[in-house]
Amino acid sequence: HRDLHSFPTRRSSDLRLSQQDPGFKTDNLWTGVTVLPQAQYGDSATRQHFAEQLQNQIRTLPGMQDATISTGFPLAGGFGATLYARAEGNVPPVAERKGAPSNDITPGWFRTLGIPVIAGRDFTEQDVMDHPNVVIISKSGAKTVFGDENPIGKTLLVTSSSVPVEVVGVVGDVRSVQLNQHNEMEFYRPFAQENFPFVSITVRSALPPDTVTRSVQSALHLIDPGLALILPQPVNQIMAQALGQAKLMMVLLGVFAGVALLL
Repeated sequence: HRDLHSFPTRRSSDLRLSQQDPGFKTDNLWTGVTVLPQAQYGDSATRQHFAEQLQNQIRTLPGMQDATISTGFPLAGGFGATLYARAEGNVPPVAERKGAPSNDITPGWFRTLGIPVIAGRDFTEQDVMDHPNVVIISKSGAKTVFGDENPIGKTLLVTSSSVPVEVVGVVGDVRSVQLNQHNEMEFYRPFAQENFPFVSITVRSALPPDTVTRSVQSALHLIDPGLALILPQPVNQIMAQALGQAKLMMVLLGVFAGVALLL
């Protein structure tokens, strides 16, 4: 009787999960990762040059609609946690500041993933190391930090070093950490101004995933034959895994709740 009674609830929960909008367009999207050795890619400028080369090389390949580079991919890891605070008013000490998912991206990343730019602008080729530090934040982040104020042109202090960055854009919310988790803030920094040795490659193409994998591997080996392509896969596969993890968490929470009631 209990199983029959609870079945519709599980079905409705599964339906709500499957209908969750991740904030980006998953069809015809592919992603893979490579890791840059410290010996050859020991500084941000060298890693930025590699990213430019690889992105341009992939974009010239037949059947590639778009390609972009970042340090992470939504729901697949790589989004670090960045401390942040408003630069005006009573600035809290670093230990009391909130943290939010962050990603370092090349220009066109939002276009490739189908994430709308709601206000301001995307990053451009001018957002480089020796230019002013800039940041793009999510729609929810803009509401959380600035309320009804226009966030464009405002300054945030980010990371434990309190780096001042100017908000130049606001984009749609993305489920970057978990499919069933809404983040009140998400950060994006230009890959040319901040980056790490972990490079996520994203391609939009109608070609079969295996064909995209072979093409990206060829482009990668042309630039550096010593680099390996890790976890190449269609993004729909990541979404299926994220959905499965979310369902598992719901089942475990239900079990724990049942045990708690019995106790």
